[in-house]
Amino acid sequence: EEEDDNTKKSQIITAADKTSNNNNNDDAHLTSCCLVAGLYPNIATIMRPSDKHRIRGGKLVIKGGDTFVPSSSSFQRDRARNAKKDTYAVFLSKHQNVGSTSGTNTTSASKKSKAATPFSFLSEVNFVSRFSLLLFGGDIVVRDNCLIVDGWLKFKVTVRETDDSNG
Repeated sequence: EEEDDNTKKSQIITAADKTSNNNNNDDAHLTSCCLVAGLYPNIATIMRPSDKHRIRGGKLVIKGGDTFVPSSSSFQRDRARNAKKDTYAVFLSKHQNVGSTSGTNTTSASKKSKAATPFSFLSEVNFVSRFSLLLFGGDIVVRDNCLIVDGWLKFKVTVRETDDSNG
């Protein structure tokens, strides 16, 4: 009889799973934290487009200063281009495309120059919150009014004095 009860319980759980009764089903912050925890140290910050610095599309910058773009098949290219200040991303892997050219209506001289210029891109890019980086992004050092994560990601903070008279 105990076995029948366990079978009934497992059928109920299976039925509940099919109806998506998971409380965390739509929790973007939890998903963001899981991505950072799983893909760390593959973290990038975003350089937004700038006429001053001649950046046409959003660039992804990793620790050490190397710059990349999201892969050309990724919808994240537009998001990187239009990203707000303090936007961060996680990625699965880095790639370098050496012998490829884009465009078919070009002269052979321009094809040679494009082929000689390798470009680097990141695959499986997902944007994450600064809070998920603070929780799962590595060592945190407090310096002046900044939290520095992993030796390179800086988050400005406001220090407030507390009243310890309740003490």
